[in-house]
Amino acid sequence: KGITEVCENGAGEYVHFGATSNDIVDSSNSLLIRDSIDVLEEKVERLTKIMLDLAQENKMKVLLVNGSHHEKGCTYTALAEVAKALNANGVETEIYQLSGKKIEGCRGCWACKKAKQCVFDDGTVNDFVAKAAEFDGFVFGSPVYYASASGALIGFMDRVFYSGGRALAY
Repeated sequence: KGITEVCENGAGEYVHFGATSNDIVDSSNSLLIRDSIDVLEEKVERLTKIMLDLAQENKMKVLLVNGSHHEKGCTYTALAEVAKALNANGVETEIYQLSGKKIEGCRGCWACKKAKQCVFDDGTVNDFVAKAAEFDGFVFGSPVYYASASGALIGFMDRVFYSGGRALAY
């Protein structure tokens, strides 16, 4: 009852009379999390500014990959918004479409290691790897099907990373 009496402006009526030690721990954890978020937000803002300054100094280029079968669908719209924000900060962008391309999954044959490119060239993976060498960063977008990226994007990324991961390394 002492807690309710010291609360100002009638707030005491909202005090739970059966407060347990878990309630107190939960409340204190919530306050710690709130304070941590403030610290993290400040650091993220500072890091974002540093990255944007570097991007402007170095004329950064980012390649956005649309892993949807719908060329101008929701994934494209999301990627276009990312591109717009990057462009506004001096970053050059291009959207690479997977729609309309027949993409098989990686077969795990490792022939790409010897050939230095995917030996199952369907005109997509090796073309992308060649293009990727011109870019500084990548954003892969996909619709989510049953808690995963689209099969086309997964197969594409497997083959790109196995056969041409060097082009994506920083």
